[in-house]
Amino acid sequence: MLFDGKKFAEELTQELRREVTARERAPRLGVCMVGDNLVSKRYVGLKKKMAERAGIDVVVHHFPEDITPEELEKNIKETVALYDGYIIQLPLPVHIDTSAMLDLIPIEKDVDMLSSSSMRAYYADATNLLPPVIGVFAEILARHAIDVRGKQVVVVGYGKLVGKPAEHWFKKEGADVTVIDKGDDLLSAAKGADIIALGVGSPSLLKPDMIKEGVVILDAGTSEDGGALKGDADPACAEKASLFTPVPGGIGPMTVVMLLKNLLILSDHGS
Repeated sequence: MLFDGKKFAEELTQELRREVTARERAPRLGVCMVGDNLVSKRYVGLKKKMAERAGIDVVVHHFPEDITPEELEKNIKETVALYDGYIIQLPLPVHIDTSAMLDLIPIEKDVDMLSSSSMRAYYADATNLLPPVIGVFAEILARHAIDVRGKQVVVVGYGKLVGKPAEHWFKKEGADVTVIDKGDDLLSAAKGADIIALGVGSPSLLKPDMIKEGVVILDAGTSEDGGALKGDADPACAEKASLFTPVPGGIGPMTVVMLLKNLLILSDHGS
């Protein structure tokens, strides 16, 4: 079954809107953007549009490309206090230390969960929040009544945004997890997998002959190939999968909604 991320994201956005409407005050989201990267501008625009559809106030603080690290730090410290949640749109210019800027966001306002303190809390199981991509995995599996306990799960890639947090979450949920990183044998691992989660950024890395019938494929890998956005799984894998998230239109549209869900959880905690 092909998963329709856009439709699902719209349903979740309406659920969030009902929750926001029932509150005395709508939560506020601050966004820090540096420079005029076209892709970043598009993502910020998408976040703003979806947040507003959910009834959430968004303010974008836009700084010039040549801002000094000291000036940016000062501005983040001043603006972060104004909001229930805060995002620094990546990438930042090369002259700015990204980790240092992300660590300026207090854990109670870090909806993206990219600061060191948020990551430590996540891996220590000391937070109710999930990193947005992992939140999407959890939401999709829950909505399709897929219990991961005892399942053979293969996580492809071990990056900070998908692979590493996915391994942690699936293990916590009781799955038998195998991580495939560079140089590992994907074919032998994938053949027996009940669920495959991908986050490499290598077009069509997973082929139909590598998987069994009925596998669940969660593809969070995106890359550009010949001007088109491609996932890590060959689209033909959908024919064998019981559930397949396409790229584009699968997990991507939902990550923003999960970020907004985190905002509501944090604003609840702070109220």
